[in-house]
Amino acid sequence: VRPINAKFIKKMKKTGIISLMWEPWEFRDIDLDLTQCMKNGICVIGVNEENSILNVMKHDGELIQQIFSDNDISLKNKNILLIAENRSALYMIKSLKKQDVKLDIISSQIPNDVISFEGNLVSSSLENLENFVSDKDFIIINSHPITKPIIGKNGYISSKKFKMLSKAKIILFFGTIDYDDLVKNGVPFLPNKKISPGYMGWKSDLLDPIPTIELNTLGLKSGEIVAKYRKSGLTYAQSIKKAVQSPYCLDFSVEQKTKYFSKSIHSNS
Repeated sequence: VRPINAKFIKKMKKTGIISLMWEPWEFRDIDLDLTQCMKNGICVIGVNEENSILNVMKHDGELIQQIFSDNDISLKNKNILLIAENRSALYMIKSLKKQDVKLDIISSQIPNDVISFEGNLVSSSLENLENFVSDKDFIIINSHPITKPIIGKNGYISSKKFKMLSKAKIILFFGTIDYDDLVKNGVPFLPNKKISPGYMGWKSDLLDPIPTIELNTLGLKSGEIVAKYRKSGLTYAQSIKKAVQSPYCLDFSVEQKTKYFSKSIHSNS
């Protein structure tokens, strides 16, 4: 279906709904013309993957262990650094803490959440990343929505310097690294293929079909909720406002709305 461009959107009826089937902070410009949706009054809604009724985000804790298992890597006695910049990392903390590992965490976006999950927060700034890599076996990067490369040219640490300081292997879960620079300097990483920024290195179907089915169910449910409000005669803004009162739905952040929507568009009906 993607990308959903302006031409496609202009053909949709005004009460049409686009359900993201992921959380709005994961939004990628290349998938959907969000500004055109607002201009045409097409409601776009994200899902709350961490809702109390059907929490699909918890599967990320299982997934990080599966990644190690599928690559024949034992976690026993390993020294791991986790870059934790979104809430899916919290379930990795919970999962990895059950293993026989030493887990340090850096988080600039959600440090208080890391502490609430009893994670060993060693820094709330990525600017001093080089101070925490020397003794690590693995660096797990879960840094999205931060777009700056964690490692590589113009990153928080260059691949050359990283190679000098550490023998760790990079596990890219969801974030940005400079692949070409890592390859050039011989820094090992998984998956051993180039992943475009904004895409996950692995998907939950690595576990079994259940997480995907649950996520699709959430997407359909959130779309249904918004559609009912829209068809009842409520405006775009009113429908979204009502929908986010549900545990299943999430709206875009203020920063995203500022980026994609002008003030005049916000009053669109």
